[in-house]
Amino acid sequence: MKKIRGLNTPTPGLAEYRNIVEANANWTEFCSHNSGASRNELMDALAQNQHGLCAYCEIAIPAWPRQIEHVIPRSDPQQGAEREVDITNMIACCVGGTRSKARKSGGHTCGQAKGNQN
Repeated sequence: MKKIRGLNTPTPGLAEYRNIVEANANWTEFCSHNSGASRNELMDALAQNQHGLCAYCEIAIPAWPRQIEHVIPRSDPQQGAEREVDITNMIACCVGGTRSKARKSGGHTCGQAKGNQN
């Protein structure tokens, strides 16, 4: 896996959301902020920053489906809540299983929810 230099500054939509809600910022509400346009803007910025490649498998991220992965999971009991809208905790990834020889097992890859597992 190649090192990813994440975004250092929030996208305009993320910054606007964080300024409005301040300490009460959370991922679920952010995703619906500006009717989802702010989330799409963030996804585009992350994907562009990664040269259009999935942070995990390094294949091209399709326009859809794709998702934003939290490096420190939102479910992490120590840091999850405080890092859910932190731009330095986000990467773009595919949803997995897009390789021609993808594993058919139930294992999760790329952006699929993994709970607190790495």
